[in-house]
Amino acid sequence: MFDQHPVSGTNIADLDLELFRSTYLHAAVDPDVLAENERTLAQQLASLGMIDPKSEEARVLGLLVVGADPSSVVPGFYVQFVRYEGSDESSHVVDQEELRGNLIGQLDVLGRLLTSNIRTSVEEVGGLRQESRPDYPLAALRELVLNALTHRDYEHFNAPVRLVWFDDRIEVSSPGGPFGVVTKQMLSARWPEDGGLGLGQFG
Repeated sequence: MFDQHPVSGTNIADLDLELFRSTYLHAAVDPDVLAENERTLAQQLASLGMIDPKSEEARVLGLLVVGADPSSVVPGFYVQFVRYEGSDESSHVVDQEELRGNLIGQLDVLGRLLTSNIRTSVEEVGGLRQESRPDYPLAALRELVLNALTHRDYEHFNAPVRLVWFDDRIEVSSPGGPFGVVTKQMLSARWPEDGGLGLGQFG
């Protein structure tokens, strides 16, 4: 598998070790196991597929998830986000960002972008009751973006993942084949409510 290939010329110093310790390690390993674990940092990284156990070169997986500069090694590892004020690419650009850095950092920034771009209306539901209705369910968007990043083809394509937000739809493209065109109706049918899926899930 491509993500398990060691990258020549790299080593543990190419990984954000503090991010690995504080975030990924605790998400991937049971706390009780960690408490009894006497492995060195290099052994922990190797056991989770982040480095090669013999050469201690960083593997592609390690660079993508907790690398200090992964796009210098995997050129297509970044996300283009564009928000249009209209229904096509000739419309005015409201926001445009290019997200680089490791997967954990990208997901953190994307989480904030998704939240800030969702529009919420207040609707009467009977009597004096009102409900807030987002135009897209956040949990569904999180899952789509996470899948686009984690299941794309990094070996054969240098194009980025693209998240293009129009007034009437969101398009997510993931190199190796289009991830899909998402409409409000599709999401509302599948996820009528925010199911609580988090960006911290790595698939």
